[in-house]
Amino acid sequence: MSNLVPIEMIERRIFLILTLAGLTLCLSSCKTVVPQRAQARCGAPGGKSVAGGDYFIAEDGTALWYKASGSPNGPATIYLHGGPGYNSYAFERAVGALLEPRLRMVYLDQRGCGRSWFEGPREKLGVGPTIDDIEGLRKHLGITQLNLIGHSFGALLALEYIQRYPDHISSVILVDGLADIASALNHQIATLAKIGPTEFPESADKLTALEKSTSPPFQKIKTAYSILQRPRLQRQLHYATAAGQERNERWDDESGLRACDSSSVVEKYVHDHYVDSPHSELMRPLTIPGMIFAGRRSNIIGAANIEATSKALKIPVRWFENSGHFIYVEEPREFADGVSKFILRGS
Repeated sequence: MSNLVPIEMIERRIFLILTLAGLTLCLSSCKTVVPQRAQARCGAPGGKSVAGGDYFIAEDGTALWYKASGSPNGPATIYLHGGPGYNSYAFERAVGALLEPRLRMVYLDQRGCGRSWFEGPREKLGVGPTIDDIEGLRKHLGITQLNLIGHSFGALLALEYIQRYPDHISSVILVDGLADIASALNHQIATLAKIGPTEFPESADKLTALEKSTSPPFQKIKTAYSILQRPRLQRQLHYATAAGQERNERWDDESGLRACDSSSVVEKYVHDHYVDSPHSELMRPLTIPGMIFAGRRSNIIGAANIEATSKALKIPVRWFENSGHFIYVEEPREFADGVSKFILRGS
């Protein structure tokens, strides 16, 4: 991809993959050049899209990519990816074939993300329009009751949707996510400072100083990415094994969606102070069946934060002992089996 981007742009660009509630954030200080291969996949509605997906038009005219697959009579289940700024490709690639025989799976690239990338005013982005999109997709597909799987930042969106549309939800699975993003970011910074002497000895002092600084958590993790660079940092925070990271990186490359510029999505959530709020209004006992799936070897959310979320929502935690943040990548069969059994429990 580097040969497609002018050198002077590379020097200006800050393309940081940040973690908000454990998922990847993409920031850039200038507009990303989108390679031709990805251009057709980033905000190019007009019929069928990559991997058989389609577009529906939201009430405000925004084109949103989705794909509905699997058992037509199975429980309708919408997957909400993290980020903000990621996409649903790797999730479908990892566990789609395992979930679809039993569930009616719906994959959605949130507005401004992946194949729902668009050039438009920042006011069209953020939590409000995104929740409206989920409800719009439910209506578009004629779904009466739906199940939600929210990964990382997507878990926060799932909780937001439940607050606004409780009558349309059958169940929810939160995958290594929570509502208090700042606590997750502080955990990540503390973890990096702790492992710095052994894993990043050349940057250990900087990481220790960063942990002690009074900067906001979002700014701290942004600085940490600039110090360590994405692959090295994510290997320690996101993944249980190098093989897990390699698999997910391969799917990200395969998708062609890395080049989709999601910086406006991130900027909107930052502008709205959505990433530095604990969202205590969402941390109330759920009135629908729910469960948390958490990777024992994830350093994104932190065990204490997961347990606190479980206690506040009054839902159980299932720990995946051999996974990091991307459970569906590192233990796909166990993940898919757990999802299917939980959602089908009342069928």
